[in-house]
Amino acid sequence: MIINKNFNKFKSKINYKKKLKSAFTIVEIVIVLLIFFTIGILIYSNFFKISLDYNYLKNDSELIVQILNEAKQKAILFENSSNWSVYFENLTSSDNIYLFSGDSFSTSGFYKKYTLNYYNRFIYPPENSTTKVVFSKFSGYTSTNTQIIIKNIKSNNTSTIIINYFGSIDYSIK
Repeated sequence: MIINKNFNKFKSKINYKKKLKSAFTIVEIVIVLLIFFTIGILIYSNFFKISLDYNYLKNDSELIVQILNEAKQKAILFENSSNWSVYFENLTSSDNIYLFSGDSFSTSGFYKKYTLNYYNRFIYPPENSTTKVVFSKFSGYTSTNTQIIIKNIKSNNTSTIIINYFGSIDYSIK
């Protein structure tokens, strides 16, 4: 009987140890939480980069639309008794946008100059070339339909800005 009693105590200790071994330790739980935390940070940072690149492209697209609308309004209002134009310059070092009065561009006679964000580049006009959009006085019409294409070099998203003959300006991002 004593042996049986001692055996039962021993058996209950073994069962208790088995129960302890089947549970997770704090170290194991912390390791799993750190793994999930690291994966979460990687996913969030990737999403944040994509969102930031998209915003760079969207902001430059909206800026160009704003500049084009300003030129159109100045032409309609016959400001400086002239047409108003926007000159797009795609250089190797930077991409510039100039707002100016008149039909012909000169580097000394522009009204405002803007530069695209570092991560955005013109696709059209092509590298080392220019494009000019001229809005006619009083009507705000252009002589041709024109499109400007910008690409974000990090995300490869593009924005297409379309200016039609009637001076309507629209953009889309893909």
